[in-house]
Amino acid sequence: MKKRIVIFGTGSLYRRTLIYINGLCDIVAFSDNNNSLHGSIIDGVTVIPPEDILLKEIDGIFILSSYDKEIHSQLINIGVDESMIANGREILTDIFQSLLGGVLINSDAHVSGTKGNVSFFIDTLGNGGAEKALVDLTKMLSKKNISASLTVTFNTGDYFDSIPDGFPIRVLFNPSDKELVDLAFTLIEWKALRRILRITDSSIEVSFLDGLSSCLVVAGNADKKIGWIHSDLTYYLNDEKKKKDASMLYSLFTDIVFVTHNAQFIWECLFSEHTHVQKHVIYNIVNVSDITRHKRQLAFDKITFVAVGRLDYVKGFDLLVSICNRLNEEGYDNYQLLIIGEGNDRPHILKMIEELNAPNVSLLGHLAYPYQYIDAADFLISSSRSEGFSLVILESLLLGTPVIATKTAGAMELITNLGGGVLVENNIDALYLAMKNACNGELNEILPAIKNLEDIHRETCDKIIGIFGGGSDVF
Repeated sequence: MKKRIVIFGTGSLYRRTLIYINGLCDIVAFSDNNNSLHGSIIDGVTVIPPEDILLKEIDGIFILSSYDKEIHSQLINIGVDESMIANGREILTDIFQSLLGGVLINSDAHVSGTKGNVSFFIDTLGNGGAEKALVDLTKMLSKKNISASLTVTFNTGDYFDSIPDGFPIRVLFNPSDKELVDLAFTLIEWKALRRILRITDSSIEVSFLDGLSSCLVVAGNADKKIGWIHSDLTYYLNDEKKKKDASMLYSLFTDIVFVTHNAQFIWECLFSEHTHVQKHVIYNIVNVSDITRHKRQLAFDKITFVAVGRLDYVKGFDLLVSICNRLNEEGYDNYQLLIIGEGNDRPHILKMIEELNAPNVSLLGHLAYPYQYIDAADFLISSSRSEGFSLVILESLLLGTPVIATKTAGAMELITNLGGGVLVENNIDALYLAMKNACNGELNEILPAIKNLEDIHRETCDKIIGIFGGGSDVF
């Protein structure tokens, strides 16, 4: 017979674990400290004030809240027998340990093959700039005498085939199990997760992109625990809880690498208390030989704008489609916009193209090597609402293609320091004016980049090799 319980807490933790709780117990009532919920019905069960719990004939109380210690004391103070109180998270942890082990992609060869001095962790090998930067980094490291490996949380993304042959890589889960895995990371201590996932300690561990991989790195025993920050955090940490959670996580790293000085400045403003963390700026690698090797001769008969990136709201491709509609209505027909990339926003952008009648906008999908299009284009256009570092801007400067970019942390640093483009305010009107001026031939005098990008590549490689013990240690 199932136990009759009261669940204290009606927030996201309850909602996400309901299916598992129903398999264990009969829920007699809910309770919550939010007075406005008292008397309401959730999933067919009444929410009662905490003091009314004493009136119920039950076998126990499950606390499902991040305030479990405070609620535990509160229940004792109102007369609840302590033996009746259970931390629901702890009970669910036992269940999830078993479930997680069941969906783990097990391979003894992969487990042993990813032992090394340097271990990289990332959640996916999706189509973003950070993932591309990691691929280029593995190519560089594979040529050096550095023992390195890669652990990917989910088996998703187009860059798996781009990892060099022989570079040790392990995948933990299939993407279909993401909801279960996300919840397990909420419930189970991260050190216990490492044991369940059979992750061995390395001398240096790197979380190359914020996510679940960060939890695995900070829970290990590496001498260096490095977080690699690719984004402008002010865009993503838009409430106090997110800032608090991020602060806790970043405090557990020994070192943070920023891909621009602007990103470091923003981080220090947000987390000035973390003075013990060593902070460093290293640009993402641009694989010069890859870019030049994959160039192909293309020719366009119209002014051509190329935009490259993940099809996501933050990239601002919706703004570009709206601008093209506006230009078309004003009679401009001497241009085209090519968007290279894949992502969740594809249906939305396709719908915009159709509804706004913008036939000169083309979605080319994900291309591992988009360099022939960038090289042949008149302008690379970066419309991001937020960007920590723009790898495609650096690639465009290497190819000598002028850049039009909104003022984001990454674009401002690159264009200000290197030249080769124009910066516009981060709004649709400024982007429109820049594209209109380009169509009118008023942006033809953009000067090329002022610094040899091959030198930047060598400097970046030297810094990274130094981090991992292959040269003078820059940390």
